[in-house]
Amino acid sequence: MKETPAETFLIPGEVDPATVFDAVLRQFTAKIQRPHREKRIYYDTFDWALYQHGLSLTRTTKVYSLRSLKDDRVLVTNRLKSVRPPGFQELFPGFVVAGKLKGILELRVLLTRGRVEAETQTAHILDKLEKTVVHVRIEKIRAGQSPSVNLITLKPVKGYQKHFSRVAQLLGDVSERCEAADVLRLVLKAAGESPDEYSAGSRDRLDPEMSARDALVLILRRLLDVMRQNEPGVIADIDTECLHDFRVAVRRTRAALQQIKDVFRSGVVKPFRESFAVLGKASNRLRDLDVYLLSRSQYEAMLPEQLAPSLSALFEILAADRRREQKSFVTVLKSSATRSLLSEWEVFLKAQSADIPEKPKNAGKPVAQLARKYIVRQHRRVMTLGGKIDDSTPDSELHKLRIQCKNLRYMLEFFATLLPQTTAKALIGQLKSLQDNLGEFNDLCVQQVQLESFMSRIRTLPERSVETAAAVGGLIAALHQRQQEVRRAFAKVFREFADEKGVRLYRELFT
Repeated sequence: MKETPAETFLIPGEVDPATVFDAVLRQFTAKIQRPHREKRIYYDTFDWALYQHGLSLTRTTKVYSLRSLKDDRVLVTNRLKSVRPPGFQELFPGFVVAGKLKGILELRVLLTRGRVEAETQTAHILDKLEKTVVHVRIEKIRAGQSPSVNLITLKPVKGYQKHFSRVAQLLGDVSERCEAADVLRLVLKAAGESPDEYSAGSRDRLDPEMSARDALVLILRRLLDVMRQNEPGVIADIDTECLHDFRVAVRRTRAALQQIKDVFRSGVVKPFRESFAVLGKASNRLRDLDVYLLSRSQYEAMLPEQLAPSLSALFEILAADRRREQKSFVTVLKSSATRSLLSEWEVFLKAQSADIPEKPKNAGKPVAQLARKYIVRQHRRVMTLGGKIDDSTPDSELHKLRIQCKNLRYMLEFFATLLPQTTAKALIGQLKSLQDNLGEFNDLCVQQVQLESFMSRIRTLPERSVETAAAVGGLIAALHQRQQEVRRAFAKVFREFADEKGVRLYRELFT
């Protein structure tokens, strides 16, 4: 028999939930414990990864609790001595929480997302034989001077479903049932946070008949929001994904302006496109260093066990370079040039919402018509270029194909809401396999060149230079071997991308 989930009721206004409990449930006998107060801290990543996966992580005193937002069930608790906020999920070694968080947090750091004070009182409703038939939790949760969030949560006792249903019915008559996810949103809102406020992708559903100009403005405004939201995280160096999302938003903005023609006047958007290119280029070195540092365990695994420790000197150099590049890029972000670029771009996008007498030829066309044109065109370019590549083709051609695939991916993501969800998912998934192959090949090429450039610096090290040079040399050889494997796999990956089923999906777009 399926277990009945707990139910939570939101008590309206400033009404004391204990008063409601007394008034509604006086016909029952209840054993009530004294209330206790506690400070509660809520954690999540910058992009609310836990919330998006139906989880919440809280700390009271030194106890961390991972809960399900589906049924308000505690999945696991850990008692840690440290009162410092947790960082990466690796900070939970040996605990079940690490397993729960792995794959959800990925490269994200846990941040403090809300601090509240909670007054909690527990009660047990008894039957005539004084057996507990329903567990009750009464809460008043407050953040600063915000109005309190008042809750009563009922937890069933196995075998006493009728009692639980009766109590739930009585509370439902005078209050509002509230899901665990809704409770979390209310509490975080009181603490000045909103778990729905960030998404690196597009959240705006496009109408097929809306003008191409209005659709493009929506897309570009969302990308600007992503830049603005990630900028403080890049400056504070919260985690590497803030820079990644910032860069992707910049690249997508450039791609939209470069590929989707005659929606805005070209003479007006060209300076913006060039300025965003300069901004993106300024972060290239920092992102490369992030990738190297994040690949440390992978690099070490590619070497014989006795050589792996000798890479530590290389990573010390990379970490020092990364600190310098971080400061350099923060200077760029805070510069008057970047401030002006983002402000002027925002003004430009707002102006496009007004009626503009002079409209380029594509501005008023239905967005679905224009989307199909550009997606099909970009797909054709990928098919043509990819179809010419064989084992003798220069590596530079694979690099060109990687760029074309990236542009196709942007087009699919820009206009995904115009497609049936299953179609959009199938097209992006099929393309992703090809992108993964080309992206890994390109990364392996670049990494070998970069590691060779570090050799001269390694030889100047006063100690461990011979061992480190041997380890880096071994790593370059291992990367080269992997590069050849990825190159040989390309033909099969491209055949799967170019099969008749995939081609037919592109032909049938928007029809």
